[in-house]
Amino acid sequence: MERVSRHLELLGEPASRTTIEETVTGKVEYLRVAMDVLVREGYVEEIPGARRARLLVSAQPFRENDSVPTPSRDSVPDSVPTESRNGAGLHSVPDSVPTPSRDSVPSDGGVYNAPEDGVVGGEAYDDDIPF
Repeated sequence: MERVSRHLELLGEPASRTTIEETVTGKVEYLRVAMDVLVREGYVEEIPGARRARLLVSAQPFRENDSVPTPSRDSVPDSVPTESRNGAGLHSVPDSVPTPSRDSVPSDGGVYNAPEDGVVGGEAYDDDIPF
């Protein structure tokens, strides 16, 4: 499909399906499928020609390795919104992120061991609380 698209881009003018079949490298049956798919997906426009010819002209480039289709010049907005509906920027970062206090982070790599006397932070440790 990319070869058909590139050929039409380089021509810059409408070309018949027969001309494309004769000039683009590939099996005719696959070229026909490629032309049909390019037309159906909007990469190529088909216009009527003399004697019922079906002429093709590039509408926008098609590339095999594009994970997202290349937008046409007509579909690209003049400006990109920078704020969402609630006024926050699209890529906003909170002003501050709470950091844990030194007392809440265990010094032994994340394993918390209760004190021997069962008193944590001045309060008695209650083993009956279901967590």
